[in-house]
Amino acid sequence: MLGGTVDREDKSLEDAALRECEEEIGFPQKNIDVWTMLPPLPDKSGTISVYGVIGNLGKIDQKDLKPNHDEVSDVFTVPIHFLCDPSNIRYTKFRVSSTSPAKVDYTMPVFTSSPIVWGLTACCLDLALYCLFPHDYQIVSRTHRMKQILPPNT
Repeated sequence: MLGGTVDREDKSLEDAALRECEEEIGFPQKNIDVWTMLPPLPDKSGTISVYGVIGNLGKIDQKDLKPNHDEVSDVFTVPIHFLCDPSNIRYTKFRVSSTSPAKVDYTMPVFTSSPIVWGLTACCLDLALYCLFPHDYQIVSRTHRMKQILPPNT
């Protein structure tokens, strides 16, 4: 998962994501086959929305990537079958104080890969896996916003 902001020259959120991918890990924008954009997820403060973009990068040799170490601490892969296996997912529950901007308690996934995937990255990954495999993946993230964007009974 990569992150960033929309710059003035970006024509869309998708353009911003593709630019960020090239800036952060050195993967050429033109080689990405964009599949879809995820519904927005709020950050823990509830003040910023994060839009995930799902795309196929094809077969990648990590040695060919050029991470920008000012923006990315590590680049790694985790097989999808590992991420979809319930035994590799844990949960972190947060109880929000009445003064917090988030206003609601929430549950976040923690993927026990090495390194561990947690936080907003794990929430985006959780939603992406659910969108890609709706019959085979049980979504973990539970927030008021998630209830608004997911079908009933998930």
